[in-house]
Amino acid sequence: MNRKIVVCDDEKNIIRQIDDYLKQFAKETGISFSVLFYDSAEDLIAHMPKDADILLLDIMMKDATGLDAARKLRNEGYSGCIIFITSMKEYALEAFDVHAFSYLLKPLLYSDLSRSLKEAFRQLDKKEEAFLFINDRNETHKVVLNDVIYAEVYQHTSIITF
Repeated sequence: MNRKIVVCDDEKNIIRQIDDYLKQFAKETGISFSVLFYDSAEDLIAHMPKDADILLLDIMMKDATGLDAARKLRNEGYSGCIIFITSMKEYALEAFDVHAFSYLLKPLLYSDLSRSLKEAFRQLDKKEEAFLFINDRNETHKVVLNDVIYAEVYQHTSIITF
């Protein structure tokens, strides 16, 4: 599965740094993902892909704040991980209002971003792992839905192949 990361920051040097860090992260972890970059909150809101897994978002930008953008995206149904990358400590509590996954301070360290990304990918993997509980006489079995190849129900009898 190819993950999608979106980065939004109005500082070109920060975007270059994040791009370098993401390339290093992919090389070190072997995790595959594509990256989209935006340099304004307005552009992000207008073009945010609905299937983006992780959003790396600055708070203070020229046109609108990252918090405003995050609120709008959440109201439109975005459910991915939002990781704020900012120099503004004072907005950390407000980040909880938009269910921020993480809050990283500038100057950004690779180790901080890497740790947050690893945890975000772990959370995303857990979300996708849906289970099915099957009662078999006196036992209950937990089956990962992705493992099910075939399922059939006929006259109150279930046949499941995995």
